[in-house]
Parts: sequence; C-alpha cells; structure tokens
Amino acid sequence: MKKKISRKYTNNWPIVAICYDFDKTLSPKDMQEFGLIPKLNCSSTDFWDESNGMAKREGMDKILAYMWTIIKRARETARITEKDFNKLGSGIELFPGVDTWFERINNIAAELHINVEHYIISAGLKEIIMKKYTHHPFYMTYNIKIQFGQGRLLTILLKHSTFLG
Repeated sequence: MKKKISRKYTNNWPIVAICYDFDKTLSPKDMQEFGLIPKLNCSSTDFWDESNGMAKREGMDKILAYMWTIIKRARETARITEKDFNKLGSGIELFPGVDTWFERINNIAAELHINVEHYIISAGLKEIIMKKYTHHPFYMTYNIKIQFGQGRLLTILLKHSTFLG
C-alpha cells in the first residue's frame, strides 16, 4: 500500500495542488546549466547536443539520455562528489518573483481558506533543487536522485513523490 504523502491540516479547507516544472518555468535555463554541466568540463551546447543526439540515434527517451550523459561524462572527465552536488543548487538563477512566490500564494490561499500544496514535477536533480529551496516546503514528483558510493557519483535514480519541507 502506498504511503499517503499529503500534509496534515488542522482545518477542513479544500486542498489545491499547483504543479510546476522547474527548468524554464521557475528558472530561465535548465538547472544543470548553472553548475553541473560546467563541472563536467563541457559547454551546455556540447552537453545537450551529445545527450539529444544519443536519444535520437538510440531511440531513447531524452531524460534517460541526459542521465546517461551525466554519468558518462562524470566517469570520463570529472570527479563529482556528493559535496559538489550540495553546492550546485546555490548558483541557480530564478525568474524574478519566484523567491517569494510560494509564500505569497500560500498567504492568498489562507485568506481564501484554501490549503495549497506545491508540486515540482521535474526530471531535475533532487540534490540541486533541495539546495535551492531549503526554506520552501513542497513536493517533488519524478525527480532524479543521485546515488553516491565512497563520495563519488555511482548512478542516477528516477524517483517520485518526495516531500521536501
């Protein structure tokens, strides 16, 4: 049986979910372009050309191809540690107003007697998003989790339904 991830409320107000993609919705670029791709010693253009090219050649899903490209480049050209991922989120640029968006929406909803749950539906990296949003409780669905061993990137896992808050 699946564990219910909804927050417990002390009221009987209706619950409204607002869903966001991260890349190019909350941020002007893909989150990987702010720190991860440069850490892999390549340009954004080269990275996405390689990833999208592999997806097309192999008939792969673009998300799986991008995850594979991260692993491949990390093994070939860059030592990326868990500590590195913990730093990558701090350099992400957000669109103007995003920093205060969640709180503003929650305050308006409270005035209207509505509970709001914010969901980020992203193939983005959980470690990067968590670092950027340390003070905003929201849910992540279909986020990518990095698995480390002895401090080094081992593999990337696709996960879903994680409450960050």
